[in-house]
Parts: sequence; C-alpha cells; structure tokens
Amino acid sequence: MEENWYLKLKNRSVEVVYDPRNVEKIYIPHDDGMGFETCILLEPSQQHKGDFLEEIVFQQQLRNELEEIESTNQIQLTVNTDAAMEEIIMKAVKNKKQSSNQPTSKKAKIASIRHNKDVEKLLNRESEKFDLSADKVSESAEVIDFATKEKFDETPQKKSTSRLMQKLKKKRDEELGKNK
Repeated sequence: MEENWYLKLKNRSVEVVYDPRNVEKIYIPHDDGMGFETCILLEPSQQHKGDFLEEIVFQQQLRNELEEIESTNQIQLTVNTDAAMEEIIMKAVKNKKQSSNQPTSKKAKIASIRHNKDVEKLLNRESEKFDLSADKVSESAEVIDFATKEKFDETPQKKSTSRLMQKLKKKRDEELGKNK
C-alpha cells in the first residue's frame, strides 16, 4: 500500500510466500532476504477469506467453465434467433409475392360488390324479422294502479290475433293516410 502497487498498472512479477491453508495473508520477502512485507486481502478479495488455496483455484476453474458454457449458450441463442428471424422474413416475402401476383381487375372488384350486398341483405333480413304469432309466451307482469298504488289481481283477457291484426292494419292505414 505504501508503494501503491494496486494503483500502478505495471506488469511486474514478485515472489511471494504464503500458507496454502490460509491465504488471508501473503508475505513478500525483501531483496536482501533479511525480512518480509505482510500483505492482507483487499476489499474486493474478502470473499476468499478463510479459504484454502485449492478451494480458490477450484472456484476460479468453475467460474471459467461456467463463463464458457454461458458464452456458448449465448452464441447458440444468437444463431437460433437469427435463423428464426430469417425464416419469418422468408415467409413474409413469400406471402407478399403470392398476394401481389393475383391481380384483380376493376371489373372483378365491382362485380363482387353486388354479391356482397346480397349476402348482407340476407343477414339483415334474418336479424330484423319479427313474428306476430301467438306461439311465444311472455311472462306476465304485475299491474299496479298509479292512483291507489295497489296491485290488480285480475289477469288481462287474451285478445285474438285477428283483432290484433286489425289494429295493426288500422294503425298502418292511419300513418299512410288511407283512412281519410
């Protein structure tokens, strides 16, 4: 730390002495061989505190293998993605060519309008038709007199369909002005 070795980016080899059973401290002998400097783990290397040298070497080898596997997987994913994209592009180009190679004339487009209108008319007729037959049974509702706010217990008498038809015809004639 006094000489700021960790700050200087020089590639320099230094002989060190250490105990492989405890790598928390390493010792750098002096050049004269009469003493040594004690070095301790820095913050980034605290994860190896209390480990044997073999464990540290094993962890580094395992990390390198995992990085290689991940690199291989990433390359494979990239290749698969590129292949999938190429396939999608080819399908899209093929579909575009097929759809643009079928020219339709103006006459053919106009002729299909009549058919489409007929189909739409049939659909509208089915959805807009009504039935006046007495086959349908509707649920009876309760009748309440507004003035007394009491329920009527009497059920209304059914009218015949012929009388209903007469009223409908009369209403139609009034709207068309035939009854004047």
